[in-house]
Amino acid sequence: TFEVGKTYDNVVIALKRSGRVSGRVLDPNGKPLRDASVGSHEHGFDNVVTNAQGEFSIADAPAGEMALRAWHSKYTSELVNVEVVVGEERRVDIQMLKGAQVEGTLWHRDEAMSAVRIEFNAIGQNFSKEVKTDRDGHYTFVGVPKGQFQLWLNPMFGSQGRTLSVPVQSDGAEKLSVDVEVYTSETSAIFEVDLGESFIEEVGRLNIKLTYVLDEGQEETFYIYPFLGDEYRLDNLRPGKALLSATYRSKVEHHVTIEANTINYIPIVFP
Repeated sequence: TFEVGKTYDNVVIALKRSGRVSGRVLDPNGKPLRDASVGSHEHGFDNVVTNAQGEFSIADAPAGEMALRAWHSKYTSELVNVEVVVGEERRVDIQMLKGAQVEGTLWHRDEAMSAVRIEFNAIGQNFSKEVKTDRDGHYTFVGVPKGQFQLWLNPMFGSQGRTLSVPVQSDGAEKLSVDVEVYTSETSAIFEVDLGESFIEEVGRLNIKLTYVLDEGQEETFYIYPFLGDEYRLDNLRPGKALLSATYRSKVEHHVTIEANTINYIPIVFP
């Protein structure tokens, strides 16, 4: 901090070495795309938004190679690499891909479930979207890239959540229908959790999951994040065997995985 009226010696001022990056974002048909966000997370500056002509401009871009990404709610995000030169302007056009569309209906006892929050998250890549079902129980996700995804319904009953695995095979105009029935059943799992002496003094969080393998390899998972001391149970389950996975996160993560019959009490013992 400098004070008025004082003289300071040996003051070093570092000049920022930067350039400018500008260009356009185009839709899959090559037309200018308005309201697309453009930025680079690794360099930490704020995203800019394209105008009506699809144009963007980033001043004071750091010199060197930059990974520039464009996002838009209707399309997949696209990444391009740009070499930024000090005092110069680099122009680049980024064309978006349409991506796949995943849609479906959520119902319970033959009635549509409206206003239910559904998340669609990618496994191993930066993609996450959230919608609510409409009055007919319908939901739609657009601009979905190729990859493995999970459809999250959280929570459905109490603190219990549920996920479905959804593979997307194409970046193109693939359209997938994933209808989800929220069913009730008399099948429950009640867990007896033994954290062991080594965890008694550790403050952490417990996560319990039961995963079923359905037709064509699709996975369905029921899960809870209970507070320690609560009753550990999952209700409205499918009958039959499932893979149980329990994690206790404190200073480090501890895992237990066993095959379980969900109609019985299930002991979970952390070593």
